[in-house]
Amino acid sequence: GESFAAFLHVSSQIRANMSEGQIICRGWLRKSPPEHKIGRASWKKRWFVLREGRLTGDPNLLEYYKRDNAKKPIAAINLDQCEQVDAGLTFEKKEFVNAYIFDIVTPKRTYFLVTDSEAEMNHWVGC
Repeated sequence: GESFAAFLHVSSQIRANMSEGQIICRGWLRKSPPEHKIGRASWKKRWFVLREGRLTGDPNLLEYYKRDNAKKPIAAINLDQCEQVDAGLTFEKKEFVNAYIFDIVTPKRTYFLVTDSEAEMNHWVGC
């Protein structure tokens, strides 16, 4: 009845708000696969959007999308659970010789993110 319809309305509002936090940073980054696949799987280029949830009471989210015009994110990293961020990391991989890498450590997973310049890396870390 009516309570279910009200619930549906509320849940769609919550979902809508997920993508309404103020955008602080956005841009292309290359993202590592999960740690157990890091040597084998490819690092994928993704469109990242950092949203601030402070005004809405939502968590700060780093969402990533397949394309910069995609409507729905593939996933979101809850930055309120972030334990640490390390900048200027290096990997012994040919493709990362001139790359600038930082990580985001959460209880569930460590994300390694690759930028093309030191300034870009510092910009993201500073967000």
